[in-house]
Amino acid sequence: MGVLFTTGNAFTQENRGMVIQGEKAKDTGYLFAFTEATKMYLFGDYAGAASLYTECLKFKPNSAAANYQLAEIYLKAGDIKKAKQFSIEANHYDSTNKWYTLQIAGIYEALSKRDSAVIMYKRLLDGSGKDIMVYYQIASLLEREKNYEQALEYLDKIEKEIGPSRETLIGKSRIYEGMGMSKEALYQLKRAVTGKEDDYVVYGMMAEHFRMHGKADSAEYYYKRVYHDHLDDANVVFSYGEFLLAQDRIDEARKVYVNAYGGSKIDNGIKFRYLYNALQDEGQFKKVRPVLDTVVAVLLKKSPENLNVMSLYSDVNYRMGNYKASGDVLRKIIIKDETNYKAWEQMLFCQSAMDQKDSVIMYGRKAIDKFDKRPLPYLIMASAYYLKEEYNNALSLLKSGEEYADAEPIKVEFYSLLAECYGKIENQKLSDQYYENALKLDSINPGILNNYAYSLAVRGESLEKAKMMSGYTVYNEPENSTYLDTYAWVLFKNNEVRKAFTYIKRALKNGGDKNAEILEHYGDIVLKMGKMNKAVKIWEEAIRYGDEKARKALEEKMEGLNRKH
Repeated sequence: MGVLFTTGNAFTQENRGMVIQGEKAKDTGYLFAFTEATKMYLFGDYAGAASLYTECLKFKPNSAAANYQLAEIYLKAGDIKKAKQFSIEANHYDSTNKWYTLQIAGIYEALSKRDSAVIMYKRLLDGSGKDIMVYYQIASLLEREKNYEQALEYLDKIEKEIGPSRETLIGKSRIYEGMGMSKEALYQLKRAVTGKEDDYVVYGMMAEHFRMHGKADSAEYYYKRVYHDHLDDANVVFSYGEFLLAQDRIDEARKVYVNAYGGSKIDNGIKFRYLYNALQDEGQFKKVRPVLDTVVAVLLKKSPENLNVMSLYSDVNYRMGNYKASGDVLRKIIIKDETNYKAWEQMLFCQSAMDQKDSVIMYGRKAIDKFDKRPLPYLIMASAYYLKEEYNNALSLLKSGEEYADAEPIKVEFYSLLAECYGKIENQKLSDQYYENALKLDSINPGILNNYAYSLAVRGESLEKAKMMSGYTVYNEPENSTYLDTYAWVLFKNNEVRKAFTYIKRALKNGGDKNAEILEHYGDIVLKMGKMNKAVKIWEEAIRYGDEKARKALEEKMEGLNRKH
């Protein structure tokens, strides 16, 4: 017994020493890895830093600092979900560190988990003067969650501690506006007026308040109080310009914008961002459209050789449908910078929009010479050949460019046009195959469903399938005359003449009454119903709207009918 006891005791003491040495080794390894990782982080080697911080967690899995740093790295990389995982761990192991709390609160904000963010921010409240900033943050989050009552409570706490401040009163005004309490919102803005020079900010808000509530005279009164003395403030200038546009005072608005873009001290970056926002936001584009062409013309006159200005001028005019103006500047851009692929692409779109098929082909060839692995020049050029009825040339381009169409949306466009081209040269097998390929990628594309259904109807094949596809397009777009015409034609070919008549009439009602092909189908359906004279009158009407090829085909149809009778 004694021997066993002594041996066991000796083993325990030795093992304890090894454990202590092992813990020291872990501490040393952790400290070395953390120090090196931090150096890498400071010098911007985030991948190397992440690798070493991960090693730190092998030494100390419960290291809040290493988890926090990894969260920071993943935030920089834009991987917010991964950052969240590490930040939660950091806060789990150390819930008292304010930086860890701020980090996870910010992550919850970015993920729109505002309730969770509020909970984390509340952890920072300690009864000190620093609570004020936390109150602001919590109030802002609660406002965005439309939890207006609680947001006001925090703003009231701020006002109680430091008195009324402009930030607090403006925040209250905004909240009352959100609650539909416009009088109280205006009252808070009036409280924010202090008699100081920067009151113009509040007056601008009051102008917008009246503008929003349809009180144009009051809005103009406050705009005029601030506009002329603050021509370098973008918020004031653009808000006033938009007010004038909303009042349909286009000439006055144009003067405001011309002054802003032609001679004011507003930062160019702000001015450019305003225009880019208008191009990207449909509502904003409609709002400022009456002055956009004038504004970019002023910019171009001021900086005729600036590529950014030229590009903006081209973009605005293209969006407004001024394709010639856009194309004229695009030519200059291409001359200055032949490597600007976007300029070539937009030039092709401009020429296509103007139905300049030969120009599309000319610029398309040049674009393909320079950017032979870009799919769009092949597609747009092939479309021009298709419209010229040069289907083999179109097919050659499509087959060459198909391999570069790596994104699904453009693959769909290639397959659809390939199907159309093969249909035109009566290779129905390949035409159907490409329609099927397109529908595998976009099974509810109305244009492809319509064209495929029409192709089947013309051939009198798979009419039930055609009926299903065409019926889907009509269900989703019940006022589209092209889709209504196709459905009527499918029904007609399926011997559902009465139903076909109903849908062809709907096609006519929705703009098809001036379309030669739709009118021709209308005549065919009426003829099938035994009304020959009416059918002839309808075809005569169709001739008025058709091109030379359509007119000739209709005349031959009427001559053939006369010979039979």
